[in-house]
Amino acid sequence: VPPNFAKAKVHITVLDENDNAPAFGRQHYSLEVPENQEPVELFTLKATDLDTGESGRLEYKISAGDPDGDFRLDGFSGALSTSRPLDRERKNSYSLEVVVQDHGSPSLSSTATVEISVLDVNDNSPKFGSSSYTVDVSEDAAVGLVVLDATATDVDEGENGQILYFLSQEAKGAFTVHPDTGRITTAALLDREKRASYMFQVYAVDLSPAAPRNTTAQVSVSILDVNDNAPFFIQDPLIINVSSGSVSTHQVVATMRAEDKDFGANGSVFYRFAMPVRGFAINSLTGEIRTTEKLQTLTQTQRTLIVEAMDQGSPPQSSLGVVIVYVKEQDYKGIRFSRTARDVSIQENAAK
Repeated sequence: VPPNFAKAKVHITVLDENDNAPAFGRQHYSLEVPENQEPVELFTLKATDLDTGESGRLEYKISAGDPDGDFRLDGFSGALSTSRPLDRERKNSYSLEVVVQDHGSPSLSSTATVEISVLDVNDNSPKFGSSSYTVDVSEDAAVGLVVLDATATDVDEGENGQILYFLSQEAKGAFTVHPDTGRITTAALLDREKRASYMFQVYAVDLSPAAPRNTTAQVSVSILDVNDNAPFFIQDPLIINVSSGSVSTHQVVATMRAEDKDFGANGSVFYRFAMPVRGFAINSLTGEIRTTEKLQTLTQTQRTLIVEAMDQGSPPQSSLGVVIVYVKEQDYKGIRFSRTARDVSIQENAAK
């Protein structure tokens, strides 16, 4: 007896089990973003999940690396955007940890790392430590003496942060600055008697090829005096004519004046006779020469006075000057003969 059989079509539906975690296409992503840019979408992270239904529905979020909320990640699409303009000088890089999670039960997830470098924009000018500098330099300073390190800083990066220095024309060639370091040195010999001070600008400009930025600081240099000038007499020799009877004791008969181009004590002049002189005295401060006795008592009709003018520098410098005093006798006011001599002939034995 042939067997009996029957056929039936069976449809089997395999129910999904959340046994696959989402997976990013890569574990690490690298981006570069210019600073100061308005909020903009950067790129979209994509993950896949082999599961279906809720087990395959994905959600994205930033789990670490953005404490200040500088970025925004769309939870549905995975689009990563900036939420505000970035500032490279505040923070120059980010390492974001991004998580993708399905909605299965239990939920499965995966992570990826997004490294973001913030590109520099030349948005900062160089900055000196001070807006003005005041220095003193001795007038005998050698060429090349360091006067000031006028160093500026620029927080930008690369050429935007590299600085070139130069001086304004008011430096008059007396000073120079190293273009790379900002060190200011003397470029010529100084002379306080010709110029006692300098005021000029030092410039710092960055090397941005597109839009360089610069700043300035004022430099004031005072030249300190060195006792390099001796006093000099305004009139030398000084010749004086006096009448012996017209000048009383302690009367000023002459003033010997000297000047000194130096400054302060170096230019303060005192006077004295180079050797003792009878009948005269000199005021050490003013150079006034007075008689100390009546001129009639002097036997010489010409007196030569050697005056020394000395400054108060260390060491002091001095010069000598000559005062010649001609003393004339007082005019005679008694009886005078018409002639000083006369020849007369008288015979001998002449009557009285």
